[in-house]
Amino acid sequence: MLMVKLFTVMFLAIFCFLSVLNFYLRGKAKQLITVIIGFAIFVTIAVSFFVSGWKFGLTMFFISFFFLFTSHPFAKSLACKILGYRVGGDEDHDGFLNELSSIRSDKDFEAMMGRASKKNGARNARLESFARNKSIASVLQKFKISVQEYQELFDFLWISALQDLAWEIISSPTDLEQLIIMKKEGKTDAEIWSCFRNAQ
Repeated sequence: MLMVKLFTVMFLAIFCFLSVLNFYLRGKAKQLITVIIGFAIFVTIAVSFFVSGWKFGLTMFFISFFFLFTSHPFAKSLACKILGYRVGGDEDHDGFLNELSSIRSDKDFEAMMGRASKKNGARNARLESFARNKSIASVLQKFKISVQEYQELFDFLWISALQDLAWEIISSPTDLEQLIIMKKEGKTDAEIWSCFRNAQ
């Protein structure tokens, strides 16, 4: 019985990890995979109720939330390797919070703001270099988007649930054009999120 419980926990951990990993990946099969993995998690928990008793089943139910929560950093790292670009984008955010907590004087605050200014300058310089790219420039010209508006599109992605895809979307002519069209059509953030998360 112990081995059965161990295997049940192992399968639940794997399914929860795959569920989180699928969140960070892209593709038209994303929704189908979400349903399949969700069903697998449900079956695993249901089986634990019938095979090992309601106490273990209830424990598995709560453990599933723990597995889902703790899987995020590992899923981000793996998605980064699979997709070939940096996933998450919240490293700067976490670093900023850590710097805030370490402020002890006005000099510390000024130094932090100086570093933040340099990071913003580097980011804007990178965006400007993208805007000069022939394929990106043709999209911007097609929709009469200025460099400043281009940067604002990036800012929109950076503070949204698409932060981990921001650089990929903004540097892809196809994705950029899709984003501009959806923004002009007044699509909601949820619709934009669904479009890019489910894209190939």
